[in-house]
Amino acid sequence: MMVATAIDATDGWLARQARVKEILPGFDGAALDNLIDFQTYTTLPLLLIWRAGLMPGALAWLLLFPLLASAYGFSQTQAKTDDGFFLGFPSYWKIVAFYLYAFQPQPWVSVALTATCAVLTFVPTP
Repeated sequence: MMVATAIDATDGWLARQARVKEILPGFDGAALDNLIDFQTYTTLPLLLIWRAGLMPGALAWLLLFPLLASAYGFSQTQAKTDDGFFLGFPSYWKIVAFYLYAFQPQPWVSVALTATCAVLTFVPTP
């Protein structure tokens, strides 16, 4: 996940340096970036939470809520403020997965944290 974060931090700059818009005018780099971000910030961390057993087995189906909330969040045309900050929880599930993995909290804490962050996706606060 650290490598994915490093790539995400530099891919736009690299695309501009390579003049991708000029070379491939029909290619939408922003759409690809959103697709990759959804994978690296949402689906892969949620998969880690599930496969590492960080969510109690009988409650693993609850991971569908952050997945759907993130799909909603990534699909919003007004997901960011004018100065580039996300409104609501910005689907940083890799951070949630990291802390759940590092601290191995009680199952109810994992459920509560996951549910809270999923709900915060819908609360438009900067």
